[in-house]
Amino acid sequence: MTLTGFTLLENPANTVVAAATNTMTEWGIAVLYATVTDGARDVTLQGNTIDLNRTYPNTFGIYANATHSEAAPTTGATATGPTGGHNGLRVLGNTITDVNIGIVSVGPTAAADHDATVAIGGATAADGNTITNYGTTNAFSSYFSVSGTVNGILVRNVRAATIANNTVESSNGGTTAGTLRGIFVVAASNAPTGTTAHTITDNRISVRSGAATGAITALQVESGALNATGSLSILRNDFHTSGHTVTASGTVIFIAVGGSATAGPLSTTISSNTFTNLTLNTTGSATLINNSFARPANGTTTVSNNAIVTQFSKTGAGGTVRGYFNDSTSPPSASETNSGNTFSNITVAATGSTTLEVWRNSDGATTGGSRKTITNNAFSNISNPGAGVTTALIASFSDPTFAGNSVSGNTISGVTAGGTLIGISSTSQNQNQNQNINGNTVHTLTGSGTGTVTGISISGGNSQVVAGNKIYNLENSNAGGGVFGITVGGGTTTEVNNNLIGDLRGPNLNAGNSLVGINITGGTTINASYNTVRLAATSAGALFGSSALSASTTPTVTLRNNLLVNLSTANGTGLTAAYRRSSTTLTSYGAASNNNALFAGTPGPANVLFADGTNTDTTLAA
Repeated sequence: MTLTGFTLLENPANTVVAAATNTMTEWGIAVLYATVTDGARDVTLQGNTIDLNRTYPNTFGIYANATHSEAAPTTGATATGPTGGHNGLRVLGNTITDVNIGIVSVGPTAAADHDATVAIGGATAADGNTITNYGTTNAFSSYFSVSGTVNGILVRNVRAATIANNTVESSNGGTTAGTLRGIFVVAASNAPTGTTAHTITDNRISVRSGAATGAITALQVESGALNATGSLSILRNDFHTSGHTVTASGTVIFIAVGGSATAGPLSTTISSNTFTNLTLNTTGSATLINNSFARPANGTTTVSNNAIVTQFSKTGAGGTVRGYFNDSTSPPSASETNSGNTFSNITVAATGSTTLEVWRNSDGATTGGSRKTITNNAFSNISNPGAGVTTALIASFSDPTFAGNSVSGNTISGVTAGGTLIGISSTSQNQNQNQNINGNTVHTLTGSGTGTVTGISISGGNSQVVAGNKIYNLENSNAGGGVFGITVGGGTTTEVNNNLIGDLRGPNLNAGNSLVGINITGGTTINASYNTVRLAATSAGALFGSSALSASTTPTVTLRNNLLVNLSTANGTGLTAAYRRSSTTLTSYGAASNNNALFAGTPGPANVLFADGTNTDTTLAA
């Protein structure tokens, strides 16, 4: 059956909104079964116009539900068998406006009876539905199997849903209670079986809530909507003109993907989505892509070519802002690729404390993490003036048995922060991870707080390699801060090789060793070879000292073939040191150390090749 060219307009004279006595239209078009074994199958709804009145909470533009009868929509009575649902439903090119909920498609509850396919929109722009001015409140009647939230499009109990080329634009702050979503694929009533695959592509989504504490999620696929062999593709969607229209504390997420090792999906692709000119007015947390769930064994994830267009800002102080977030417990057989993403022009509130993590991939079980490739991403022009910690890229918990984990070719630049600032961070709650942090460029990081500014920070891991990176133009203007090119603070074995570090500045630093090219403060074994460090910093601080390389005497440190140059100007009792150790202990000095070139300017009491807190050396014997 095909219904096309139908126009339904609410009568302005209908004004009673009480659910029991209402005079307003509830369902613009309804697709329901005749009996539980006789559903409306292969229905096409195309080119229809529906304009109701969303002040009545029970207004739905298009409503298809195979879990209740027409006479008792709040009582469960699911369709059964292969003919009971609305399999093959196609909703194409309809215009829906002024409703509380846009489009709903709910299949039968039993896994064997789930709808095989449902299409909301299609392959071309003409196939897409236009849903505008939807959303008033979550206080509508409890229709069976329908989420008690406000949604532009809701799909449930289907094995393969296509949601494509739709325009989904909520009312402008008209939703005054509850969670507001754009597209919502709900967990199935019972775990799906067979082949499952959902595709959500080329939609334009705008969600604006007037509920100060209400959460906003522009696009959500809930855990349980697929199965452990299923696939999910979220491609080329654009998110714009979103957030709260009042001063708010509610959270905002633009893409939210849920799942588990048993519920899948096995394959997840999130690519070429854009986040366009977004300004959020909330003190709550905000995330562009939340893709955090434990993958099934051999699960694959690709997150590529997503971008912020024009700018992203959050004016309310507090919470955490994340561009990408995956912090679950996937097994070593799972793999993820993050490439070609451009998250730039990010600004958070100038006051208070907001944590900012532009890209966080710390997915992996603590006994052995997932395999990761994080390459050729660009994060630039980022500002967090408040006191919160700012980190551009976090990569942790990677498979310790896999040598191919790669964080490479990424560019991080133009980041300013009022608190601690880190370009690339690799952390671990235990030592079970292995990262290769190679060939990245980190430059123009500027701090103004008492925290440190660090290009690359390693604070754990089984085997970490930091090689071939360029780190330059780092500055902290606060007297109580610090500037470090590479910091190694933990881990079993860390290789620091062939890195180029220079132009570190601290114009007001006031401490004895607060500006360091390579800063080794912890770990077990550190091998540093073929690195080039050149410093030439000055400070107005009464006490200022610096080191091209500074090493704690706790770990075993082997230095070979490094070029360590420090031309900084020391103040007070500070030293300009090429190589500094934290004490006179030599048992942790690697015996294989050799062939290092050290220079600290004209030799003198403040310009030394080596210092250990007790002794200094201005020359080395031939």
